[in-house]
Amino acid sequence: MPSHPLVAFYEGSSPDYKGRYLTDILTWSHGQLEASHNYIQTLFPLPESSMVNLAAPLVNEEVFNAFRDRLDLRERLRDSLGRMLWFYGLELVSEDGAPEVIPGIKFPTSTSTWRKRYDHNHLRITRIIRSLRVLGLEEEALAFYHGLLEHKGVGRVSATSLMYWQRAALRPLNIEPDMEDPEQGMEGEVGVWFLREWERKKNGDQVRKESGGDTEGSGGNGNEEESGSGAEEVGEVEERQELGSSPETKDDHATHLETEDDE
Repeated sequence: MPSHPLVAFYEGSSPDYKGRYLTDILTWSHGQLEASHNYIQTLFPLPESSMVNLAAPLVNEEVFNAFRDRLDLRERLRDSLGRMLWFYGLELVSEDGAPEVIPGIKFPTSTSTWRKRYDHNHLRITRIIRSLRVLGLEEEALAFYHGLLEHKGVGRVSATSLMYWQRAALRPLNIEPDMEDPEQGMEGEVGVWFLREWERKKNGDQVRKESGGDTEGSGGNGNEEESGSGAEEVGEVEERQELGSSPETKDDHATHLETEDDE
């Protein structure tokens, strides 16, 4: 049976719907990556459809499982991340085996693509963070998010964009960044079904681990609270600070989404 178009694209056996191979896109110049708006949806696919690019293939259960089962696909996805980090003036390094995103050689000249109040690259960044997590590069997604927070500059990126980056990085996978917070107790009932099942299994594994004698921490919610809590604090504090000086609403983001063509 033929591979899903996204799997075939990352295997290198098929081009995207515009006839471009992964190896082609990964050699594009800074100008090409900025000017073209119809590659990012295949380079970093999502389970949710794009409002402006209906031809973009979506992550389904087959793609989700393929990337999580196959190291070669994740390595090529990491190559895609590396190219976009280069575009943003950043670099992925490994410190004691843990990925970290730091300023790269082009940091002084390339950060103008995203270190500003609003830009279509903010939408790309939200997509990239979520796609990495969905396709099995959770650590790299969090490294990217933390790197953005650390190197964004004071007051340059809008609180709205910071909020969506935080949602992409820290929410359960079944809850997409554009979704308003579900009602309490309904978190596991929304979103794509295979992501709901993944989160249920992950939470079940965590409960079994804790009930099996893991006495470190302060109880059943210890690891949940620990995961990303520092990042949440940073995001919330910065959000409040920026909102205090320049109030923004979700309507701002919605209007921006409607006029941009990267999502």
